[in-house]
Amino acid sequence: MIKFFRKIRQKLLNENRFSKYLIYAIGEIILVMIGILLALQVNNWNELRKKEQSEIQLYQKIIADLNSERTIIENKIYSLKDHQNLHFQLYDESQGIAEYDPTTNYKNLYTYSVGKLFFYENHSKSLALINDKETHNLLKKYIDQEKWATTSNEDWNNVKIEEIRPFLTKHGIKNTDAVFNVQSFDDWVAVSYSQLISYPKLVEQYDTVEFDQLLYELRVYTTWSLYHYNLLKEANQEFEKFLKNKIGIEQFESSKEFSPILLELLLEDKTVDEIIDIVRNENPEDSTYDISEQALTNLGYNLITDRELNDAKKIFELGIELYPDSYNIYDSYGECLIKLKEYENASKAFKKALELNPENFNSKRLLEYLKTKG
Repeated sequence: MIKFFRKIRQKLLNENRFSKYLIYAIGEIILVMIGILLALQVNNWNELRKKEQSEIQLYQKIIADLNSERTIIENKIYSLKDHQNLHFQLYDESQGIAEYDPTTNYKNLYTYSVGKLFFYENHSKSLALINDKETHNLLKKYIDQEKWATTSNEDWNNVKIEEIRPFLTKHGIKNTDAVFNVQSFDDWVAVSYSQLISYPKLVEQYDTVEFDQLLYELRVYTTWSLYHYNLLKEANQEFEKFLKNKIGIEQFESSKEFSPILLELLLEDKTVDEIIDIVRNENPEDSTYDISEQALTNLGYNLITDRELNDAKKIFELGIELYPDSYNIYDSYGECLIKLKEYENASKAFKKALELNPENFNSKRLLEYLKTKG
């Protein structure tokens, strides 16, 4: 091809046709420039395509991490609500308007949170890789909200470690006998189910200013942490929805690893009766939602922490219908019935749980308590 163009130029020069040669030379230069521009454009297209693919992969990684972290957030919210229910129970008992509740986790006075959020560690450098302003702002908003949630959790833990635990030690409320009654060296389950808190010693502090002020601290800091974790959950859902819409939901589906949890239906303002209908119409082999035994149990306990006891009862009854051989469902159902003061039915539920699993310590413990209720 080069020889062909050289012959044309040589022929025009030999024939002294300089003006045509000049026009030809200019045309050849223009063709070369067009070729170069086309090559640059193709290269730019390739680079843009690579960048778009890289961004989509980053967005998919962010979506997966948002989904994983939402599980941690929801577990933390549930845990904080469980602690807050304990604080209200203790306050009501100290005011003489409630009695001892064996389904309340009094040992939560001793425990603190170890759940760690990880999104910032994974994506703090992602801010520099995102050019889209709206995506960049939502990522920054989520990271900032995660920092607030982490700080509120640290403050809450500090109250537990620096104020509550010394109080329990000072007044002999930690139940030493209970933990040493467990003979195994490493049976943490048995230790955790033992009476870690000496209830009679705890009751002795109900009328004191010190106990009253500690309840104040627990109420305030638990509310503060719950507030920030709920905001974080909202930011999580907002960011995930935005990213799914941005990259196209069909592109995300191939990398989706999680089934939606039933709790999300409550957040969509579905009633418990509507949720029950959805679960019953699901195909167990290919369900849209996670309808496992554990998922139903978790939903039931979430409703208990929200003090929706009759709705929790319906969910546990659905669990028994779907998983009749699960001792855990019967055990959880019994706890719900105790809170509803349906003691006779609760006793039946615990006996069924023990029939399915004779080693179930919790059912044994609560059956002993129910004997005191006649």
